[in-house]
Amino acid sequence: MLIVDANEFEGHEGFSIKRVGGLFKRGVRVSRVKYEKYIHGRRILFFSIPTRNCVFVTGIHARGDLGVGNDYDFAKEPFTRAARYWGMRNTLC
Repeated sequence: MLIVDANEFEGHEGFSIKRVGGLFKRGVRVSRVKYEKYIHGRRILFFSIPTRNCVFVTGIHARGDLGVGNDYDFAKEPFTRAARYWGMRNTLC
């Protein structure tokens, strides 16, 4: 059985995977991917469902849709959608 869980990772050419800390503190285990070289200005929000060997992408968003700088606005639609999908994770995949 393969268990997929995102760890934080900082790679080459602007690639990184990071947990969205504000949501993790609320129990919503959402992470984001950025890859500036190939998908400049976009962020992919996702979470893994290890019991189903699944990674669920909640959306691909422009950086500005998430907040300004490192200050994410968790009231914005991408985060509320991610939290809603997280609540449905047992029925996804």
